[in-house]
Amino acid sequence: MTVVQSADSSKLILGGWKFVTAYQVKQETGEREPIFPGLKGHLIFLSDRMFCFTSRDAPNGVKDGVLLVYTGPCKVSADSFTTSVDMTSIDGYLGSKQKRFFKIDGDTLDIRPAGPDGTPPCTAI
Repeated sequence: MTVVQSADSSKLILGGWKFVTAYQVKQETGEREPIFPGLKGHLIFLSDRMFCFTSRDAPNGVKDGVLLVYTGPCKVSADSFTTSVDMTSIDGYLGSKQKRFFKIDGDTLDIRPAGPDGTPPCTAI
């Protein structure tokens, strides 16, 4: 398994990605534990903007009304991106800068928060 991570990673992230899972990492063991069952959504990266749209189904398959959206101008580097949020449905995000680290492995995009801000890591394909 080869992880693609180079100066070209900033170009590889461009395009559309489908959410597969969100997880939290246990600090004691490093083990990934899935959270937000039924998560669905997409990330779209343009050369200067990021869009994130997600929703999830309740355990019984019915939409539970959770819709998370945020977008804004985005700067992408070799291993991170920072979105200056100019539209959102998430309390406290408007006007903030949201930095995330990423890794691309084949057709999988792995995203991690920049710090202990409570945002769960996620995986998209």
